[in-house]
Amino acid sequence: MPRIPLFLALLALSLPATAQPGSFGIGGQIGEPTGLTIKVRPGPAAFDAAAEWDFDDFIFVQGHLILSERRFQGSQVGYYYGPGIFIRARNNADTAFGLSFNAAVNYYTGPIEFFGQITPRLRLTPDSDFDLGVALGIRFYP
Repeated sequence: MPRIPLFLALLALSLPATAQPGSFGIGGQIGEPTGLTIKVRPGPAAFDAAAEWDFDDFIFVQGHLILSERRFQGSQVGYYYGPGIFIRARNNADTAFGLSFNAAVNYYTGPIEFFGQITPRLRLTPDSDFDLGVALGIRFYP
């Protein structure tokens, strides 16, 4: 599992926390998947997605409806969760599709969101299987 360098963790915690920024965030994450991440809040509901790819070999995309995004009582650290789907396609292999659930903790500082998430996945095709994704990431809200 990837580790955040200690100086980045200390820097994030030393910055002043702020309320949630704008309605569109974009950034990157390390874990499963490692790649691009976005979060969109068009209204009271929200959506997050992540993608990892190597166009010569595979693509993996997951998306989740965020049912709730709140702060822990008396803390600047928040959490969010919600159901979603994923698709994983590889050359010379069957395409996998399934259901997932995303549970995350986050921390906002200015226009930046730091987050960590855990994502249990139930693969439905080509056969049934269960796996678990874990990721750490950062999003910027322009």
